[in-house]
Amino acid sequence: MERTIGDRIKNMRKRKDLTLEELGKMVGVSKVTIFKYEGDKINIPSDRIERLADVLGCTPGYLMGWETDPNEADVYAFSNIEKIGKKEIPLMLTPVHCGEPTYADNHVSAYYPVGEDLNVDFCLTCAGDSMTGAGIDDGDIVLVRRQPDVESGEIAVVSLGDEATLKRVYKHPEKGIIELRPANPAYESIILLPEDAENVRILGKVIVVMKFV
Repeated sequence: MERTIGDRIKNMRKRKDLTLEELGKMVGVSKVTIFKYEGDKINIPSDRIERLADVLGCTPGYLMGWETDPNEADVYAFSNIEKIGKKEIPLMLTPVHCGEPTYADNHVSAYYPVGEDLNVDFCLTCAGDSMTGAGIDDGDIVLVRRQPDVESGEIAVVSLGDEATLKRVYKHPEKGIIELRPANPAYESIILLPEDAENVRILGKVIVVMKFV
């Protein structure tokens, strides 16, 4: 079966039991760059291929597909392989902040593979610790379904003018306010008044949290 350089990097990384972040540190790049390498999203400089091969314990020729790995047959010789449908959703360039809002940049930095059964439209990397009580930590990736509103108590990506934040949305119609509540007592809620409505937009509901372990 034909495989790409990204597949070979991922194969060798898993054999070494390395995370994206660990391999990135050993090679001198970020975990997002390793993710892009494995997804064949960007070209890999020749000197970086040599460094990857050195760290992963193989040859540059194997990563490039010019040589056969003698152990490759053992790794892929499974009888219970299932094909899982997948699609790619955009990974937005600027992280969504789990704390004070930060500037929202809608440029796409990469595309993230997910199962076809997941009803999601885009994803964002999380920064900060204000949502740790909801199991969302710094560096996690949230998969988001694009929708203009959410139920009270649901976690959403909210645009506040030119800024964006990740919070639980609580609606208080009796008070005429919307509360963006963190899941960390060290942070205070953001209170939105009726006059703030024209500058507030819900970008989508968080459906899945992805963690790199």
